[in-house]
Amino acid sequence: MARPVRHYGRFRIRWVDENGKRRSETYATYAEAKVALARHETEVDEIKRGVRLPSPPTKTFAELADYWVQNRLPHKRSPKDDLSILRRHLLPAFGSLLVRDITLDKVDSFVASKGEAHRKSLHNFLTLLITLLRLAVDLGWLVNMPRIRKPKLARWSKEFAYLKADDEIRRLLLAAREESELHYALYATAIYTGLRAGELAGLLWTCVDLEKRRIVVERSFDQCTKSGRVRYVPIFDPLLPILIRWRLQCTSEFVFPTAVGTGQSRSARPFQEDFRRCIKRAGLPRLRFHDLRHSFASLWVMCGGDVFKLKALLGHQDVATTQRYAHLAADAFTADLGRLGTQEPGQPGQLVRIQNGRGTAPEIASDLPKNSCEAGVASPQPDKNCGAVRKEGVR
Repeated sequence: MARPVRHYGRFRIRWVDENGKRRSETYATYAEAKVALARHETEVDEIKRGVRLPSPPTKTFAELADYWVQNRLPHKRSPKDDLSILRRHLLPAFGSLLVRDITLDKVDSFVASKGEAHRKSLHNFLTLLITLLRLAVDLGWLVNMPRIRKPKLARWSKEFAYLKADDEIRRLLLAAREESELHYALYATAIYTGLRAGELAGLLWTCVDLEKRRIVVERSFDQCTKSGRVRYVPIFDPLLPILIRWRLQCTSEFVFPTAVGTGQSRSARPFQEDFRRCIKRAGLPRLRFHDLRHSFASLWVMCGGDVFKLKALLGHQDVATTQRYAHLAADAFTADLGRLGTQEPGQPGQLVRIQNGRGTAPEIASDLPKNSCEAGVASPQPDKNCGAVRKEGVR
């Protein structure tokens, strides 16, 4: 049986792990070394008999991050954002730690150190951390990951920007037309279809059927759509004549091409500088191009459109996300303000005169005789001298 031996003033132990590889460790005292040796030999025996899972390899978080960057990051839709979070926030906090040593208390300390960060930013940091730890579990580098709780985010934003009226839509499109016919057709399509910037940039004329009035959305910039699915969006009445006229002028295979006939990039001017210039020219509050998508969803709901149909039009997988986009403008209820009545209801102590089975406007009790029973009104506390309240005088 193996036992600890002296080694440069310490005590060294040796054992063979479950994979047949020789291992060694040193300890300050003989007793510590003996206990550690017995523990390792017991663990190896239990693993071989199938009563214990193998110990995960000693991998650091930095090694896990390298693996993720090489094998998973290239397939992400937003690799730059994730790489920035990894390098600026996660690696400085966890890079030197072993993956198995990333416990809940260390994660809580990381969250506390980001006290000034916005809730959405902190949510993104923890989402990426959870993704990496799940990868570690899949690789066998971690047995159990800590239960990390991300801050809850409100689905509804009070600062949600969108075009709130037909007049604002008209002003924006007039400003866009002064820019060019391409800008006019592009912004109108965004407003009346809800397509994302990438879906508009990658849209081909082969996917636009003006006769059947249907757009097939199957790509975004140079890749698939955000959900990875193909969807169909109808060409509504306001948009149809605009696309027909634009089809006669456009010679590119792309519906909204660049000056040389290629597809627009993520940072293309029609989505950035040109759009901001049109917003300013139209005298509208600050908007992003993506807010035209919000405008479509809001316009749809305010016009009585079905939320579940809107979910399909926007390409959402969860109707809760659609509810987040399809909020209503405050003036959408203007026509309904009198739906529940137009007068203040009768209060206790008010007289309502009955004529031909209908009540007339109430009179304030303070103008009535003090004996409310004689006046034919029900007081809050019945007068003892009045007896029963007369039925025909009270509503």
